[in-house]
Amino acid sequence: MVSEGDFFDEWAKQWDADNYRNIRAYNKKFISYILRKANNDSKVNLAIETLVVVNIYQAMALVVSPKCPEEYQAQVDALKGTLDKVFDYLHSDRYNKETESQLENEVIAVRQQGFLEFLGRCAGFEVKFEEIGPDKVRKSDLDKVFRTPRGKYYQLKVIKEVPPPSQVPPSPKAIEIAHRFAKALEEYHSQLVEYIMQKTDMDLLVPLALMGLEMSYLNNNMASLFLFIDSSPCQDNFTGDSLVMSMEDIETVLNHFEQAYSSRKVNETIEDYEVDAMVNSEEGAEAFINWVVEFLLGMAECYGIDFDVVPVPKGTTVELKVMKYEPQKQDSQE
Repeated sequence: MVSEGDFFDEWAKQWDADNYRNIRAYNKKFISYILRKANNDSKVNLAIETLVVVNIYQAMALVVSPKCPEEYQAQVDALKGTLDKVFDYLHSDRYNKETESQLENEVIAVRQQGFLEFLGRCAGFEVKFEEIGPDKVRKSDLDKVFRTPRGKYYQLKVIKEVPPPSQVPPSPKAIEIAHRFAKALEEYHSQLVEYIMQKTDMDLLVPLALMGLEMSYLNNNMASLFLFIDSSPCQDNFTGDSLVMSMEDIETVLNHFEQAYSSRKVNETIEDYEVDAMVNSEEGAEAFINWVVEFLLGMAECYGIDFDVVPVPKGTTVELKVMKYEPQKQDSQE
């Protein structure tokens, strides 16, 4: 006979799996829109895959660079080498399926997996990602795999615990270097966004679709890492009410996207549509920034860091500035 506790545990697990399935559906909707606007250009697909991986490196810079500086530096240096190859191909006149496949493999199977494995080590765990066939993915395990924009699935295995980096407060210079990493990666990020925008004829809704895509992809990839680690202090960040709040934030961006999209049908002039699209884009961007701040605060908990970050307007963009970074006191982790 199933106990009441087991019943509710199984119900909660299924609820989480359903929510992750919803987030994946939003993910696919954003990708589908962008590719449709790009006439299913295979180079745009590669650019999307590269963009979401760069976003992971950039988003985590402020959290893990001060804690694991040397290895983070090595990870970014390796990524830059891959990005040089990707940009060379994107801006060339040639289309070659073999080249695209090789670059996709380097971006996802090497750079992304390698970075996620580094994030595990920085948290004190040796982990390994392995590709699995779609037929092996159970609905109840959708929170424990990540899916690439092209539809490949990867699953993580925890090999062993490893000594975590020493909990020494980073120097001001280490925080400054973390900001430099984030800014340098933002330049690559901006180049990829600009490429996608050009290939979609500067479509007004593509920026919103990219924001929603980055939110869903980043959340699901970090979940695929920390939900596997039973002794992780932050599993609650990716389950239950926390997961629902992340899903609702992604839905906020999706709703702005859909409102702007539907305005094409009701506005009589292109000028009216452009105003609606800009308003929804600005409100969606605000929701995106707020989500990123909350996401980083949650990720800092995963690494035992007492952390605070604030958005700072910089011209037409927003930069995140670390205001506090120090090891959590023992009683605050319990």
